Amino acid sequence: MHSISAGLPEAETVVLLHGFPESSYAWRHQIDSLVAAGYRVVVPDQRGYSLTGKTPPYDLATLFGDIVGLIDTLACDRVHLAGHVGISPFFRLTSLERSWGRRRAACCKQYLRP
Repeated sequence: MHSISAGLPEAETVVLLHGFPESSYAWRHQIDSLVAAGYRVVVPDQRGYSLTGKTPPYDLATLFGDIVGLIDTLACDRVHLAGHVGISPFFRLTSLERSWGRRRAACCKQYLRP
């Protein structure tokens, strides 16, 4: 899974999840501000988007598993999750009781083509 990472590895981690039909590029304006605030930021391109492989299936359970796997590989005690409202595993992640879950936020924005 392709992802953008910024900030120090030992900093608290924020994972930003895009919605449909976006990619990690949707979070480009937030990354520098979060790093400046002292966070490590990880922004994946979810399955089927941008530089991540376009290998089916694309169901929510599979997308959810991809993100859980990514978070588990980050080797951090806690993560902050932020996600765009839409077809995204974000809402399923927010209900998951995992040791790394700390804070969750949902964002809603209009998708505009560049």
